[in-house]
Amino acid sequence: MSVPTLIKNIRVQNSSVQLYLVNDKPIVNFKDQSFSQVWPLVQAMPILCDPVIVHEFAEIGNFLWKGTEFAIVHSISDFQKDYLDRVNFELEHPADILPYRVTDYAIFDVSTMHPAVLENGQLKFFTYNTTNGIPFKVACPFPYVSTSTFVHYQLLPILNQTKLKH
Repeated sequence: MSVPTLIKNIRVQNSSVQLYLVNDKPIVNFKDQSFSQVWPLVQAMPILCDPVIVHEFAEIGNFLWKGTEFAIVHSISDFQKDYLDRVNFELEHPADILPYRVTDYAIFDVSTMHPAVLENGQLKFFTYNTTNGIPFKVACPFPYVSTSTFVHYQLLPILNQTKLKH
C-alpha cells in the first residue's frame, strides 16, 4: 500500500481541503472523507458552487481531473512574462539543449489569457502542463451539478511570430 503524498492544503471559507496523490491518483480529503471525482465532493461541500470561490473550485477540480500533470496559472501576468521570456530565450539560442523547449511545440498566444471568469454557465480558467510548460484554457460547467459534465482543456491559439521580439 502506498503512502499518500500531500500536494496542497486549500482553505475554502471555513473549511480545509487536502489534495493528495495515492498511487499516483488524485484524491481530495474533506472532513475525513476521500473523493476521487468532483461531483461527489460538490455534493459533500456545496459551497464549491459559490461563484465567490471559483479559484478554489478551479484548483480542486483541476487536481481531480488531471492530478499534477496540469497546474493552475495563479498570476496571469507573471505566467505571460515567464512564457515569453522562455520563448525569446529559445529563439535566441536555438542550439542550446534544454529538457523541454516550448518552441518545439508551437508558440502560443498568451495575450489571450485572463483571470478566471464565469460566462454562460461555464467557468473558464488557465493551466499549464507541468512537464513542458504549454498553456491551456479550461472550460467546465459552473455550478458543477452532474456526474456527466464536460470539462475541456484546449491549447491557446498559435501566436503570429511577428509579434515576438528578436
